[in-house]
Amino acid sequence: MGNSTEEIGIPLAVIAPCYNESQYLENFICEWSLALSEINHQFFLIDDGSTDNTESLIESISKKYPNLCYLKKSNSGHGLSCRFGYDYVLNLNKFSHILQIDSDGQCNPNYFFEFWELAKEHDCVFGIRQKRDDGWLRTLTSFFCTTLSSIICGKSLKDANVPYRLIKTCALQNALKKVPKDFIIQNVALTVALKSLRNVSFGYVPIHFKDRAAGSNSINIFDVTKLGIKMLFELSKLNLRNK
Repeated sequence: MGNSTEEIGIPLAVIAPCYNESQYLENFICEWSLALSEINHQFFLIDDGSTDNTESLIESISKKYPNLCYLKKSNSGHGLSCRFGYDYVLNLNKFSHILQIDSDGQCNPNYFFEFWELAKEHDCVFGIRQKRDDGWLRTLTSFFCTTLSSIICGKSLKDANVPYRLIKTCALQNALKKVPKDFIIQNVALTVALKSLRNVSFGYVPIHFKDRAAGSNSINIFDVTKLGIKMLFELSKLNLRNK
């Protein structure tokens, strides 16, 4: 696998938002550090205002993981934390690819090198959650997000809000110009914006999406309905003209 990094271009930035997941974080960082050991990368853990001992945990293990950058922000939710991470990394102006994953154990690193190989030929590589262990409500949420956003975009988005995605920096920069920074469901908006770009190609990896190993799932039917309506309205306002 070592040669593949030279063919694609390095280095790789990994963005992982987290919130009150301290009981699993060290395992998460360890397994992904091992998976990426052959790749020149930097890990950005975006702490979305955790109220547990996440900060002290990271401080205690930081010497073991020199590639880890810990960024703590006020609580704003998953989507805005992803956007915070994207903007932060893009401002550093030194990464060729950005990998977004979640820190709750649902994104299996065993799939990563399938993403990495497809990135030789595609600007964006997204996971497709063919099997899910995180419950029917999360599956329903994803279905609504993908269906509504595909209607707005006029293209099939496969799995619009999947949190396992590898994107070339240049494509990400152009797509984020179309997405307001305060757009709550950033993952979906980013998928739509990427699909609207001219000459941006997509590859897909079927994945098994595990149940959460940490954190809590607070979403309910009311949230799904409200977010769906809000997303439909906000997506309709995006500037999706080709660039």
